[in-house]
Amino acid sequence: MECDAALVGRALGGSRRSEGDGFRFRVAPATLVFEDVSDLRLAVDYGDSGGSEMIGEMSIGEIVRIPLAHHSGRDIPYWRWRIALNWPSGGEIFFAASGFRQTMRADPVLLDQQRLSSADRPG
Repeated sequence: MECDAALVGRALGGSRRSEGDGFRFRVAPATLVFEDVSDLRLAVDYGDSGGSEMIGEMSIGEIVRIPLAHHSGRDIPYWRWRIALNWPSGGEIFFAASGFRQTMRADPVLLDQQRLSSADRPG
């Protein structure tokens, strides 16, 4: 399973008290690849706008993995993964996978927000 992501580094800067005094973030486009995926379950609810609103991009809040004691038919370690979403609120993605790779597609850039536009996501 392959996911496009914007990886966010640590925040730089001060507070949001005055204009121009806000936080800045190092953000880089990346590809997350989960290997040998099974048992995929999506719990994502954007609500019902009656067709008046487009679906926005998901925002990952946390990725957690725990080892599975035994995965039938495989001699490799297997993990239970949970991706908790910030948006849509309460959304979660669950699956089992043998591994994970992260590939950075470009160097980080300094931005005022914790996301990249489509144009800023090469490849």
